Amino acid sequence: MSGGERTASPTSEHVDTEKSLAPLPPPPPPPPFVEGGLRGYMTVLGAFFALFGAFGQSMAFGSFQLWYSQNQLLTYTASEISWIGSVQLWVFFVSGAFVGRLFDAYGPTLLLASGTVILAFSLMMTSLATKYYEFILAQGVLFGIGFGLLFFPSMGATATHFTKHRATTLGIAAAGNSVGGVVFPIMLQRLFNNVGFGWAVRISAFVSLACGIIATATISSCLPRRKPGPWIDVPSLKDVNYALFVLGSAITTLGIFVPTYYIVNYAEGSHISQTLAFGSLSVMNAGSVFGRIVPSILADHIGTYNTLIPSAALMVIFTLAFWFHAHNLAAIMAYSIFYGFFSGSWFALQTSCIAQISKMEKIGVRIGMAYTLVSFSALIGEPIAGTILTRDNGSYTGLIVFTGVCLLLGCALALLVKLRINSSLLAKVIMSGSERTASPTSEHVDPEKSLAPPSPPFVEGGLRGYMTVLGAFFALFSTFGQSMSFGSFQLWYSQNQLSPYTASEISWIGSVQLCVFFLSGGLVGRLFDAYGPTLLLASGTMIITFSLMMTSLATKYYQFILAQGVLFGIGFGLLFFPSMGATATHFTKYRATALGIAAAGSSVGGVVFPIMLQRLFNNVGFSWAVRISAFICLASGVIATATVSSRLPRRKPGPWIDVPSLKDINYALFVSGSALTSLGIFVPMYYIVPYAGSSHISQTLAFGTLSVMNAGSVFGNILPSTMADHIGRFNTLVPSAALMVILTLALWFHAHNLAVIMTYSVFYGFFSGGWFALQNSCIAQISKMEKIGVRIGMAYSLVAFPVLVGSPIAGALLTRENGNYTGLIVFSGVSVFVGCVITLLLKLRLNSSLLAKV
Repeated sequence: MSGGERTASPTSEHVDTEKSLAPLPPPPPPPPFVEGGLRGYMTVLGAFFALFGAFGQSMAFGSFQLWYSQNQLLTYTASEISWIGSVQLWVFFVSGAFVGRLFDAYGPTLLLASGTVILAFSLMMTSLATKYYEFILAQGVLFGIGFGLLFFPSMGATATHFTKHRATTLGIAAAGNSVGGVVFPIMLQRLFNNVGFGWAVRISAFVSLACGIIATATISSCLPRRKPGPWIDVPSLKDVNYALFVLGSAITTLGIFVPTYYIVNYAEGSHISQTLAFGSLSVMNAGSVFGRIVPSILADHIGTYNTLIPSAALMVIFTLAFWFHAHNLAAIMAYSIFYGFFSGSWFALQTSCIAQISKMEKIGVRIGMAYTLVSFSALIGEPIAGTILTRDNGSYTGLIVFTGVCLLLGCALALLVKLRINSSLLAKVIMSGSERTASPTSEHVDPEKSLAPPSPPFVEGGLRGYMTVLGAFFALFSTFGQSMSFGSFQLWYSQNQLSPYTASEISWIGSVQLCVFFLSGGLVGRLFDAYGPTLLLASGTMIITFSLMMTSLATKYYQFILAQGVLFGIGFGLLFFPSMGATATHFTKYRATALGIAAAGSSVGGVVFPIMLQRLFNNVGFSWAVRISAFICLASGVIATATVSSRLPRRKPGPWIDVPSLKDINYALFVSGSALTSLGIFVPMYYIVPYAGSSHISQTLAFGTLSVMNAGSVFGNILPSTMADHIGRFNTLVPSAALMVILTLALWFHAHNLAVIMTYSVFYGFFSGGWFALQNSCIAQISKMEKIGVRIGMAYSLVAFPVLVGSPIAGALLTRENGNYTGLIVFSGVSVFVGCVITLLLKLRLNSSLLAKV
């Protein structure tokens, strides 16, 4: 044994010696980075809910500000009450560095669970508070701690899962606070009045608790836990770009929350009812939903700084130029939605900008430290604004100037950072640190696309093509058909829920709906290019059904704006653009005919819905009438989702703004003509029912005029489209527009009895239907196949703004002339005439012979 052991010993010693002399093997390489993945997308979902329950509550503090000033804290000034929200924000911001270090060391789960419990507890304590200091401790300090424990791990974890699409995913996550900022003010205002302050706040605590549980269960970080660095990362403070950006954020934060805190008080001070005053904050936060998502997606393509800086500049412009003159409901709502959009963009892109100038392993600590340094501005900004308001005896001039100047200085510093990184004003700022290594890989892949196999030969129509036309018909039946029936709602609202409002104010509901629909074209067109139609159609079906259900419950003006205007417009766009874009890909020779048949769905819907709604309004009431129409839209959307397909493969979408298209004179002229035509083309559809009613025609027959107009549009969608495939699309579009002008200026002027009104309705419907059906064909005719989707979408986005203002301008003319329709009719006719002339000019550019087929 001993001998054997002795012989074994040297061997083992010899091995040890060799090990000690051999070089250490290199550590295994880290696993390759995977963009997103299931864990990444679940983290985005969880972060959305975390911010909904935390930041959404904080964004609703304007509702508490007004409530406290009239109830528990009646004896305190606006500045003193605003300290509650300011302390809340300060504690939240200052917790950033501490929570960031804990996130580095322990990951997100424990922090999120703690934050959920603390946030719910703070709201329960707030519901019991009666004294000023109790609100400071519960809603200020405690809520701020829970807020920080939910926010920073959520955003930090999301940033670790993405590089290429980091701005987009952070924007989607950040949209949670805007959605919460829409929901909580409406919910709290209802609950304050129905169940009292205590239970209103407790219910919001349960909502936040549920959101926190979802966040805790879904959020993860792709970085390993590691020993945290120093509390103050001195090298970061010596990084001039980081220091300048934090300074700019601090100055911006002095003013950026002021409108969210004071817009409710401002609205009520402008003699607007308390319900609508609360609604102004919801509208601001609704704008912020889109502001957090759309600019974030754009930022991934043109650069985060190139998106952040214009957003900040537009906040300044809207505050100093618009808020000063916002003294009525329409102006306040307009300011609220635009300020919400661009401030949402700032909030969403801040984190991306910090991540862009930081190494991956320093993202958490740098974000946390930045928020801590900014916290002092968040603490004093709103009280300073409140002090200015008190000093000026309730005049908001000084408060508005203070807000605008802070935003301006912060914008200037952000611009300085951008120019330090790249001195070219419009250059896209390149990602720094570890992300630079990703660029060559992605750039290397693109040339390989040229080696892909050629696409299969084009087949005109086929079963998939005809099924797509059928599905598009149903999609337009339920969306454009509902929209073209808004004249029925216009009359109903003027006599029922919105009887105190003018025709112009009511028409804003339909105009917002159309504007959101048109404006969504660019975004939906890009998503269609990247993902195909199915997911978009399914999403649109759910959103449009939900919007109508919410409309059936609405009682206040702002609720109709949000439900029937904004939400319906989003669903409308998600159903319309993929349907028409997919249809265009299946046909070339008979494209106009196929698109015309699909577009006829809108006219059939425009016949069915006014008759149906008028009967249902009287028989089952407004709410169930709208719910029944929602179920019809749901069924139509399901059919569309199941049948619509695109012939083109999914592909990487092009730039948001296709600059070469805008430089194409033919495309630019066509869009200009469409924009001017859109100012007036919807006016008869909105006002023919009230016009018939003012001509002493019964309500049933007045509703019938809109159905007759839309019945004419059925044939107008199909017959001119079929003719256009033989004589030319522009040769059919231009006469259709010209005949709309003649009918409006010559016949509508003298339509004072049922027979003439019906005659005008059916012929106007026919030729307007021809115009709607041929627009997409004309755009496709002057575009390459692969650019049809983006060009159609961009055209609709550009036309959105005339659509938004056209019908309200007509309503304002009607109000100004005390119910006389002369100015309204002239406005409608002249707008369509100018658009017709521009389209004719384009036709002659394509072929100078007047009758040549184009």
